[in-house]
Amino acid sequence: MSKFSEIVVCSDSFGDYDYNLFESKKYLKRWKHTEEYKNNQPMPELPSYDCWPILLNRKLNRNVVNLSIKGYGNLAICKRTQDYVIEHHKKIDFCIVGLTKWERVEDSLLNRMCKTQSGNLNGHFYYSNNKNHEREYFLKEFNNNKRSMSVYSTLRSIYELQKVCKEYDIKCIFISLLDPLPFNHTIVKTVVKNPYFGLIDTQYCIGWPFIPLLGGFNIYDKYFTNDHSYVIGNTYQITSEYKVESMWDMHPNQKGHNLICHKIIDELNNFGVINDSGIR
Repeated sequence: MSKFSEIVVCSDSFGDYDYNLFESKKYLKRWKHTEEYKNNQPMPELPSYDCWPILLNRKLNRNVVNLSIKGYGNLAICKRTQDYVIEHHKKIDFCIVGLTKWERVEDSLLNRMCKTQSGNLNGHFYYSNNKNHEREYFLKEFNNNKRSMSVYSTLRSIYELQKVCKEYDIKCIFISLLDPLPFNHTIVKTVVKNPYFGLIDTQYCIGWPFIPLLGGFNIYDKYFTNDHSYVIGNTYQITSEYKVESMWDMHPNQKGHNLICHKIIDELNNFGVINDSGIR
């Protein structure tokens, strides 16, 4: 495969270039309220927050098509990737899918400028500006019927995307960037018993099944919660050297984006998808 072939990447705000550019500009706004700014001191260099798809482009010297959009759930992430694969499969080398929280059950393909978090409760979609509501509504839905649409939606979406990629002999690598669900042993049993769970081809799934209780891992749980965690009110907060300064924000800082990029490249080498020169 030529080094000019495309690498297709899709995730949520973790990979959205526009979101990460906005995140770095927030530092400039904060700087204007400091004493140093008022005293005409030189402004410190802004963090670049080059997101991991951009870093992959530089490290591998390949054309990376970044389909990531903030607010996307796994259904939208997989379907957007699937549509692109079907339309452009002749020039695609491989795909990298960065999964988000499983409880985002919206189809943001209908709303590409998604500004809200959304999910599903007893068959009805809800929309909220409060990110904590995702988890709250998932738990209500699960406790009501013990058969979560969140679990079905993510596993089904992974399986269907894998089938499409195999049809065109395109490798599709999955990595979970965020913690999938608020797992306990009851919820884990539901995941394992789901009919799609055993159909997933795990060969190119980094950290499968992404759930620590099942021996898997995701980027957020493994790297972003190592330093310190605590509870404020009813909200679980973390600090980490890999995330932005705000204790209420789980997004990667530049060091976090570097870590995600390096982890993916290491696994691409382990899978034999690329070699040290970035060419298969």
